[in-house]
Amino acid sequence: MERIPVIIDTDIGSDIDDTWALAAMLGDDTFDIKLVTTVWEDVQYKCALVRKLAAAAGKSVAVAAGVGTEIKCSAQAAWLGDPYPSARTDFEDAFYNAAEGEENITVVALGPMTNLARILAKYPALAKKIRIVAMIGAVRKGYINESAPGAECNVALDPAAFRAVLKSGVEITIAPLDVCRDYVINGAAYRALENSSSPLARAVLENYAIWKRDYAGGALKYPEGSSSILFDLLPVYYLRFPHFFDCERLKIDVTDDGKTPESENGFEAGCMLGFRGREMLTEYLVKTLTGGNDGKNASEKKTHQ
Repeated sequence: MERIPVIIDTDIGSDIDDTWALAAMLGDDTFDIKLVTTVWEDVQYKCALVRKLAAAAGKSVAVAAGVGTEIKCSAQAAWLGDPYPSARTDFEDAFYNAAEGEENITVVALGPMTNLARILAKYPALAKKIRIVAMIGAVRKGYINESAPGAECNVALDPAAFRAVLKSGVEITIAPLDVCRDYVINGAAYRALENSSSPLARAVLENYAIWKRDYAGGALKYPEGSSSILFDLLPVYYLRFPHFFDCERLKIDVTDDGKTPESENGFEAGCMLGFRGREMLTEYLVKTLTGGNDGKNASEKKTHQ
């Protein structure tokens, strides 16, 4: 498969799903990671997590610290250990340089759109050069414990930023809660990760154990033998296996309280509303994290048989 050049914008180090998603992209050589930018809370801590996770995958990636906040969360700090060096902070320029050198590049957005709004404001021409695939929003369904779509976290933290990104005219496809609200790894797949000697699989599960023990945020915690809800993996799966996803072009609004309802006067975006092949996608993830993914993984083989 042809390599996919990507820039990843992540709020890793709060909820654990970013760690799983980043590990999947690090473990799959299909993804040509040009840059990782971090957003929200302690962005230097987040850059350090990215670097150490990349090292577990046997890789080195360029990182840049984006827009941070006074609220600090270090849910996985125990995994970092020693003091870590600071990352560059000129994230807009780092992003521009990474994108400018590519004919086609995809931005995988896994957090609030704060960084991307700033980047597109400084370099508006990038809106015609990049495409964004993001975990954000709730169109027709909400969180698993909600009966109707409400405010999704990545929108609610900075609704103005998401609105600005949509207004820029950039090509964007979103994985809203509709498609990722209940995705977990459990059963035999989770046991395969537990039994693996792969440094990447071990790093993910070590982080998950620390997060599950120490994290004081609002994410649901699942029983032993299961991951938490892995919202951020769905954009990764979409990039690798778009034929598994049901997407519609919809017009969505962004309200000040973080909701993204359909609206005739809204902004157009591709919206993932469903997907097939859950078992095969999970098998792909396990193979990727355990070192068994050779670029022709089980999902692709079964699909083409």
